Amino acid sequence: MPRPPAQATILWFCALAALGCAKVHTAGKLPLAMAQMSPNSVGLELVFTRFAFGDDQLNGALWAEIDEQQIPVETRRRLADNGFRVGLVGGRLPASLERLLKSSQPEQPAGELLNFELANEPLIRGRIVQSPAGVPKRIIVSGEQRQHEQLAVLFRDAGGAVTGRTYALARGVLVAKTHPQSDGRVRLELIPEVEHGAPQRRFIPRDGYTRFEFGPAADVFDHLRLETTLAPGQTLVLGTLPDRPATLGYQYFTEQESGPLKQKLLLIRLARTQHDELTPVPGTPEP
Repeated sequence: MPRPPAQATILWFCALAALGCAKVHTAGKLPLAMAQMSPNSVGLELVFTRFAFGDDQLNGALWAEIDEQQIPVETRRRLADNGFRVGLVGGRLPASLERLLKSSQPEQPAGELLNFELANEPLIRGRIVQSPAGVPKRIIVSGEQRQHEQLAVLFRDAGGAVTGRTYALARGVLVAKTHPQSDGRVRLELIPEVEHGAPQRRFIPRDGYTRFEFGPAADVFDHLRLETTLAPGQTLVLGTLPDRPATLGYQYFTEQESGPLKQKLLLIRLARTQHDELTPVPGTPEP
């Protein structure tokens, strides 16, 4: 019986940890089936996993094996001030992350939105999505299945001032944009947003025109914009600093629907680009 697509996602991560990036690419296949890619689009593999809040290994030893220095110092400082932690992994995954990914059977999320709400089992969820160049993709980090009735957040702005706000009917979102480069790498942008309140008609300004949308209001935190460049097979790891309670990153990457408090990690891997000749389009003959 063929494996469910999301299970294959986690098996890919485990295989990557065990074999290293070169062997995975030599195989010439993606872990999940992907439709024909549109021009100038890329494939992103997204996996969310959760674990016990404050776990020593996953807050300590794990990050010693993740390259946080690839993120500019000023960007890291702003993100850390607001509770986020981020770094890159190239090729082999850290052993503690490999064990975490093997610890539970995943389940494919439903729906068109990139919904990875983890209020219930399983501990791991993932999928591959196509991302056309420059087109925003919303990664819903928390509050999609059940919006936070009240969400209190502390912010540190670009000038260092601390403010606070309580949102009603809120959910945390990362808006992702990809920009393919001529050498096969991809520049990835991530901007945090908090959507809140009842859906309403909104006017969205665009270059030379205004678009109408129906949805909740959104606070956009452009000063927390993260930009990094991913090579095929590289993985961006995002999480929170557990000693920054009530910050935006803390609210994004912790949850407590019932039982003990949990932390979450988001893994974003560049799975495929138009330059990836070692990954054939489904339906084409393999060499």
